[in-house]
Amino acid sequence: MKADTEKAPAAVKDYMEGIKQAKFTYDNKVYPGSPWWIAHHVEKTAAKKPDARVRAEAFEAKATEYDALNYQLYKLPIGIQHRDAFEGITAVIPPKEKRGLIFLDPPFEQEHKDFTRLIDLLVSAYKKWPQGTYALWFPIKNIEAVELFYKKLKRTEMRRQLVCELNIYP
Repeated sequence: MKADTEKAPAAVKDYMEGIKQAKFTYDNKVYPGSPWWIAHHVEKTAAKKPDARVRAEAFEAKATEYDALNYQLYKLPIGIQHRDAFEGITAVIPPKEKRGLIFLDPPFEQEHKDFTRLIDLLVSAYKKWPQGTYALWFPIKNIEAVELFYKKLKRTEMRRQLVCELNIYP
């Protein structure tokens, strides 16, 4: 199925173009994940604003995924660490930069445990770096689990929260 992007917003067109670029670059064997997108954003930002101090770190616990990321991203401006992000993120914050974004895209293999770990990680990270921006990307597999996660998140000391959901229907 070919997506009709003619009338799509610029961000969607960029996204589709990125997928096409990744598939071409890696001979149709790769679907670009979060580290790929972030690395390309950092690369574009650095090209537009050479004086800007932009960097990125990615964490991957699984050896095969880590090796694949190194292979795919070795030319791009992103550091890749072979460690669990839940442990690695708190080790690298606060960064030297005053502002920044922590983008979390956990595997969600055990949804109930992942949501609990996310709350713990966010609270810990926020205590170390309250001026950071934390973004979570996760699949909505179980609406009840997501609603419970939101309720628990509201009970934390993080007062400024924004929840956005993207639902795509055929």
